[in-house]
Amino acid sequence: MEWYCCDRCQLCHNCETKWFRGEKNIPQFCCPNCNNYSDCYEKYKAEEADKAKEAAKEVIVNKKKKKK
Repeated sequence: MEWYCCDRCQLCHNCETKWFRGEKNIPQFCCPNCNNYSDCYEKYKAEEADKAKEAAKEVIVNKKKKKK
């Protein structure tokens, strides 16, 4: 999941994973240590599915336009 660690996570300010990633210049994405990870992950998957559907619609529309 490519959402950054945020205030929804109760552990955000004291999270060892977040601090380790920050020290190593690694993106501080949300991880399973987050208290709300399962909820956030479900929302993330739904958003990614919506993006994929929109992209597929564009491909179909573009193919139809090219045929004309």
